[in-house]
Amino acid sequence: MLKAVKLKKIAQCVVLFGVIMQLCLWVIPGTIATRQILLAITVIPSIFLVIGYFKFVECKSLHLLPTILLFCLLLWVVIHMVFFSYDQGLELKQFTSLWLRAAVGIIIGFSLGFILRDNIWSRVLFYIALFSTSSINLVIYAYQSYAQGFFISPNYFVSTYYFKKIEPAYFGAIAIAIAVAQIILLLKHKLTFKNLFGLSLWMLGIAVALTSSLISGSKNGVAIGLYLLILMVIAIFLRTVLFGVNRSKFFVFAISFFFVIGVIWSVHKSSTVQGWSSLFEDIKIAVQIEEYPQWRKNTNLPYPTNNSGNLVAGNTYERFAWATVGVSLIAKHPLGYGLINSSFKKILDLEGINHAVRGQVHSGWIDFGLAYGIPGLLLLFLCLLALIVIGLRTKDDCCFMSAWLALMLIPFCLIAEMSYKQYFESMLFFIALGCSWLASTGIEKRAPK
Repeated sequence: MLKAVKLKKIAQCVVLFGVIMQLCLWVIPGTIATRQILLAITVIPSIFLVIGYFKFVECKSLHLLPTILLFCLLLWVVIHMVFFSYDQGLELKQFTSLWLRAAVGIIIGFSLGFILRDNIWSRVLFYIALFSTSSINLVIYAYQSYAQGFFISPNYFVSTYYFKKIEPAYFGAIAIAIAVAQIILLLKHKLTFKNLFGLSLWMLGIAVALTSSLISGSKNGVAIGLYLLILMVIAIFLRTVLFGVNRSKFFVFAISFFFVIGVIWSVHKSSTVQGWSSLFEDIKIAVQIEEYPQWRKNTNLPYPTNNSGNLVAGNTYERFAWATVGVSLIAKHPLGYGLINSSFKKILDLEGINHAVRGQVHSGWIDFGLAYGIPGLLLLFLCLLALIVIGLRTKDDCCFMSAWLALMLIPFCLIAEMSYKQYFESMLFFIALGCSWLASTGIEKRAPK
């Protein structure tokens, strides 16, 4: 018995160390091999822990629904490869690489959820690691600004450093989602010194994550961060109206947060690539894919002009034009092509459309729909919706965080290229973490410490 407890603690430490190192190393160049070694090391104790904790999973509970849907998605991937593949060789190659790593990530995500529920001390380390990407980004920005002798612009910073915009946006949004959930949970209790200290730390974390997106000029990161803050204020407002507590404190809190939101938005609009002011005009042009074929990337024509006579913002035009084309292709190929990274290009070729597009649609959900069709999208959406509904209805901190993770992922994956290589794998990891939190509510009650 003592030996089993010791093995369990060692396995927990290995998994926690592996996950924290992955989160810290993710954005550092030249660490791909190290991260894959960490995956291989972490998955073995993860399997051991999942098996050990499985007896505490309430199999007849509705809390298991997101897990079932996630594994149905994996089953659909196999079915698609066997029966509906356009290129079985490429799909098999993807299955033994990307999907194998994704499956490993899902196992690790489940074991991490069990660990975080079983050991409160481990949550502190995990929470700190969530902000590592944003913190690293800020440190590098501060160093480069110091070297230049002035605060450098976001556009210059992104062009001279190895961060892509998606890293601070995505990992910052994950961190903000967890922070928002924790702030709402803390505000349910009396504002003791301990709770005020906790609130201050979470707000500092949000400031770090949002500032990281600001200095990277990430529209997605700033937009999703502000969306989560607005959702938080609405959630606190609804609780205040329903239960009639701390109304004066709420209004002070809300006014302060909306002021901060306004300042962040103003700074972002003035310092990043232009495009917000003409967003809707540019979208109106972008969706006219037959009249304006520049999205095909096989013409020397300049970008079209909007109704104001100005050239459309390139990133807005391309993304919305590609999204329009992508949706139409999903309607024509409702079961998908079968490739996470290149289904858009492959289906364009299949349709005989003359183009020079190399990348993706840049919308995670549309790219995933092109890869695994309406069945794949439906399973993934139902999984996230189940996390939200069940998580919000359950009076449990971990379940509540699961709901906020899903509330972040749904809009973020609509506007960011999440269905791509390691970003897709990490998304499934965090979804598995949320599923694990919901499925493991019995651990805190019955698991020996």
